[in-house]
Amino acid sequence: METDHQFTYKHNDKTLIKTVDTTNLCTVIKGFGGNGLEVTCRSSMVEVYGKRHAEPVRDDRYTITESMI
Repeated sequence: METDHQFTYKHNDKTLIKTVDTTNLCTVIKGFGGNGLEVTCRSSMVEVYGKRHAEPVRDDRYTITESMI
């Protein structure tokens, strides 16, 4: 759809607003691997968005923390 409308800063429009849906954003996730391995990963954005937990990951193929991360 073309509107043939040009947006010129401080001329014909005062502000443009963009919204972003963060419903599916997760900042904390737990992973469970083989041999009782349990790893929790926290995003650096947890301070901004708070703790939003994702569904845990379960995969017995991983037995080393670094590999699971």
